[in-house]
Amino acid sequence: MKTLIFDDTEFEGGTIHWNNLELDEALPLESQLDYLWEDMIFVSFPSGCAIFVDWLPAFDPHGTFVISLVQNPDRYQPLHRRRCRSVDILKDTVRQYVKIAKTTTERYCRFQFMTFALRSASISPWRRRQLRRK
Repeated sequence: MKTLIFDDTEFEGGTIHWNNLELDEALPLESQLDYLWEDMIFVSFPSGCAIFVDWLPAFDPHGTFVISLVQNPDRYQPLHRRRCRSVDILKDTVRQYVKIAKTTTERYCRFQFMTFALRSASISPWRRRQLRRK
């Protein structure tokens, strides 16, 4: 019988934007391709972290689950990413990423960090311009 792989309580402390991953764990994934697509899970946390679960390529029998942990998701710079074809590995990875998202205290923002680093470091104005162009 098809059920949600993750109960909403597993994402406690986060905001569930969608949790649509429903499978019958007794059946092989290849027989459930109609339920494997992109954007199956998206949960964000107060730390600025977010967890995404996709099946890529969507509906493809050779696809994989792609689990991503990002911070400041609008920039989509993964802190961690894992691919797998096993529901058990998927569950373990998502649970690990939830723990990381809950315990992360700083919001990562590369642009703000670089701006601060450039202002506070004693480097020449020429070198600053070079770093800004990267």
